[in-house]
Amino acid sequence: MGGYPAAPGPAEPLRPPPPRGATRTPPLPGPAPRASLPGGAGAAVPRPAPPAVPAPGERGTMTGRGSPSRFLTAVLHNGVGRYVRQLQRLQFLFSPTAADARGARQFVEEAAQDFARQHPDVVLYVSPGSGTAPLVRAEYLNGTVREELIASKTSEEIVQLVTKLANQSGLDIIRIRKPFHTDNPSVQGQWHPLTNKPSILTVQGPRLQPQ
Repeated sequence: MGGYPAAPGPAEPLRPPPPRGATRTPPLPGPAPRASLPGGAGAAVPRPAPPAVPAPGERGTMTGRGSPSRFLTAVLHNGVGRYVRQLQRLQFLFSPTAADARGARQFVEEAAQDFARQHPDVVLYVSPGSGTAPLVRAEYLNGTVREELIASKTSEEIVQLVTKLANQSGLDIIRIRKPFHTDNPSVQGQWHPLTNKPSILTVQGPRLQPQ
């Protein structure tokens, strides 16, 4: 069956032929195609998630000074009722023959029993081994692990070091903002010698008796 002929397309414009002896310059390259976004041209670019902010009192926050700091706090209000020592165990690693581990060996032989008697809730582990630098490893109940090098230290210096570790809470050693802190501040304010005195003394102040 016959049909209508197809409509002719748009005619191309006629271009004059180049003159003789002239070379045809190639067309300039166009701009590179832009890469399309995964969600299309109008899709929003995903932004990275903000960093996690530590809880108050846990790892400290940055202040105007540029150094981390925190308020004075205790682990789970330790000491309000029964006091629980936060140091869980101490492990001594030293060489049995090295010269820089002489103080560690003397501490284990002479002062370790006295320290264990004064701190019965701290477990002591002695791990002698060759080729290791003498150090003491402290593990706390909150998961903090601290290592202190005891090379070339005397037995008395090691006693002072382990006593300091036993009295610490395991929190980060950073700057304390104030020497006092309360979670429930009082409207009355901080106590002072004139807190419960008559108000006339806070205005006039104590006066000397005439002689």
